[in-house]
Amino acid sequence: MRKTLERSLGFLSVFSIFTLQKTIDFLSPDGSKVDICFVTAGPIDQRGIHLKIIGKIARLIRETNLLTRLREVKNSQESVEAITTFDREEPL
Repeated sequence: MRKTLERSLGFLSVFSIFTLQKTIDFLSPDGSKVDICFVTAGPIDQRGIHLKIIGKIARLIRETNLLTRLREVKNSQESVEAITTFDREEPL
């Protein structure tokens, strides 16, 4: 599977945001449901990059209103703009 992933991605890491039409209950302590998923994929030797990306997103979610903005966007370009805007405010 690793070879297939590396071949299909051309050895690049990717980051995706999925907004869900129907929320998912992950039995969180506060009872909130998941409506946005963040995914990274890429070669195993880029694990460090993936951890930095997920860490950065977690920090932006905790310290800004990124989730609110992502729930308001109408297309993928607006999602990129939202993350870019917040990332400039809170550089990695």
